[in-house]
Amino acid sequence: MTNSTTRWAPRFILAAALLICSAMLALSATAGAARPHRGGSQRASRVLPGKLLSASRAAARADRALVADARSLNRCLHRRHSHRGSCRAGHQALQRAGSHLAATERRLARLGRANARIGAHSARLDIRSAPHLTVSAQKLRWTRVAGVASYVFVRKVPGQVAQYSVIRTSAIKPPPVPGVTVRYSLRTTATRSTWAPEVSITYPPVSSPVPVPDRQAAPQIGISGQTLTWNKVAGVGTYVLVSRVAGKPDQFSEVSGTSTKPAAVAGATVHYSVRTAVAGSVWSTEVSIAYAAGSLPPPPATPPPVTPPPAGEGSATSLHMTVALDIGGWTWASAINDEAGAVRYVRSSYKHFNSDSQMELLAKAGITLMPLFGEDGSLSSYDNPAFFNEVVTWFKRYGHGGTFWAGKPLDLGATTAELINEPGNPYFYPDFNNTQLYANMTKSVHGAFEANFAPDVRPKLLVSYDGGFNGSPYGRAIFAAGAVADGVTVHPYGGHGAESALGGHERVIQAHNETGLPVYVTEVGWPTALGQAPTGDSLQWTEQQQADNTTGFINWARGLGYVADVTYFNYADYGTNNWYGVVNASGKTHKLDYYALKAATAAAG
Repeated sequence: MTNSTTRWAPRFILAAALLICSAMLALSATAGAARPHRGGSQRASRVLPGKLLSASRAAARADRALVADARSLNRCLHRRHSHRGSCRAGHQALQRAGSHLAATERRLARLGRANARIGAHSARLDIRSAPHLTVSAQKLRWTRVAGVASYVFVRKVPGQVAQYSVIRTSAIKPPPVPGVTVRYSLRTTATRSTWAPEVSITYPPVSSPVPVPDRQAAPQIGISGQTLTWNKVAGVGTYVLVSRVAGKPDQFSEVSGTSTKPAAVAGATVHYSVRTAVAGSVWSTEVSIAYAAGSLPPPPATPPPVTPPPAGEGSATSLHMTVALDIGGWTWASAINDEAGAVRYVRSSYKHFNSDSQMELLAKAGITLMPLFGEDGSLSSYDNPAFFNEVVTWFKRYGHGGTFWAGKPLDLGATTAELINEPGNPYFYPDFNNTQLYANMTKSVHGAFEANFAPDVRPKLLVSYDGGFNGSPYGRAIFAAGAVADGVTVHPYGGHGAESALGGHERVIQAHNETGLPVYVTEVGWPTALGQAPTGDSLQWTEQQQADNTTGFINWARGLGYVADVTYFNYADYGTNNWYGVVNASGKTHKLDYYALKAATAAAG
């Protein structure tokens, strides 16, 4: 008995233990099923992947940055003319913002697609279940999944990659994409969650001139010849255009208005899309233009021979003509030394060279500055004794016959004072048409020079004759108002006509014939952004054409005998199409035009 009882007891205890464990497991399962919301909520707080949330926030920030940069560039271009280097940073910022947004959206899409189930519907109401998605009157609604607050949302526009986002609502009215059918779906942010069956919305095309009221709506883009056009979106004046060519980085640009004619890209098919500069807006469907292989700009016209000027155009005394380079804000030593390899004169705002250390850069490089006094703001802001005294003080210290470096005499050679950059340009100044105000300023500065400098060291006052914008009518108006000058400046860009390669000869000729004064061409240039839109001043050219155009213009101007200087605009490329530079945007690669200027400088002696 004893032995039998001893053998039975362990079996009984083991069986009892198994029964107890089974009961506890069953009770636990029942309790868990009775509290799905609490358990789901705890798990939901853990399943929103940190990478997905971070990617969503990054994409939203990048979208806002693109919009902010587009609007900022728009403001800059309305204050300044499109060729101005002062907007270079804005063009570059927009390009960076567009590229960054595309990168963040690609990352979000990868994470949004990852670890999801398609078409497998679970009977269990857990955080991986598909929401029930419906559409009514262009609005999407869905049932909330218990314990889930965040959902991965996808928009599928024909011809575009799927666009993902993370949202925290249970209803949304997506911005419309006129004229197409867009498919939508969503899932919870839980790993291995199931996509809801897709629903679609067919948006009607824009058929009336009434602007679409939704500022986030995609414009409906079309093509007329080689011009892109789209409908106006209410309250929107700034749009972002993206141009895509296979094998090349996407190019982003700001467009004011509802049409643009992109520059041809020879032999390539370019795809275009546009969106409003509004946070959260969507891209239009793409359109494309196939450009013929011969879509390059025309070859430059043969420069006229260097001969004595014709009657009525020349000067009794032939001037020694200098060749200069507009350098904008490139003031650091490496840039100055590089510029000195091509030219011995540079044009820049005096504010960029307003200290001993900055002027020392020029002195050591053997460069003479052609200072520009006044840009930005309004013309009236410069019409005051403080500004006039600032001009005089600068020349007393840094000009011809001035003092430099703790009062030690050092002649840095600056002999000209250009007064106000493009004072007649409506993109720069709100009071651009106040020719009497500008004429009065010329008299004030000229009088200050006469009162403070001996005749042999008095700076030559250079006054804008074409206003930088409207041509000779501006010059006639200011001189009729009493303007005084020692020389007149013009900006004879070639524009978009058949003689674009030659530059604006007429502006140079008229400026001298109507004043009898020496002419200073303080800006002229040709950009090389083939495949991008023309600038406001020029077609796009090959680098060889750019160099040929520059050489031809300099030779022609030198032959006139009354042109005192030709300043090429500018040192470095900027933006997506303002590639006027003789070096690329980084300043590290010389174009052929750099060597053209070097040869022209050597010829000047």
